[in-house]
Amino acid sequence: MRHSIIIWALAATMVAAELPQADPRVVLTEQVRVEIATGAVTAIHDPRLFWLLLMQSRKPVLIAFTGEDCPTCAMQAPHLEAMAKARTDVTVVAVDAGVSRDLAWRHGVRTVPTNVVYLNGRLLDSRAAGLTADGLAAFVDTAAANAAMIGQKSPVKP
Repeated sequence: MRHSIIIWALAATMVAAELPQADPRVVLTEQVRVEIATGAVTAIHDPRLFWLLLMQSRKPVLIAFTGEDCPTCAMQAPHLEAMAKARTDVTVVAVDAGVSRDLAWRHGVRTVPTNVVYLNGRLLDSRAAGLTADGLAAFVDTAAANAAMIGQKSPVKP
């Protein structure tokens, strides 16, 4: 039993060491701030900006990993736009998995579209499926509710 706890702690330390740290010198560009404030879907391909957005966001972040030649992604795109406009309490980000392969790999993206929800810089849930605006809203709400049930406090960083 004691050995398994030590192995688990060592594995957790190794995984934490692999996670990228937000560079304090990188700031969100004015364009990204405007897109977030106006409820537009923000396309981010720079990993530094991606991680900075996740760490600085005070609300849930829905990330849609998409592909250029993906018909399901094309069908989901208007639903992402509708979600971004209707839900100002959620930041919606689109990442082209073909361009940002490192981000896709770190999130275990094997197929597109894959939708991911973060809260307070923590991954809450991931789902590989094209969803409607209502499905996206339910996905985010369920992930946030589950996080609240397991003790993660409000969407505001401590």
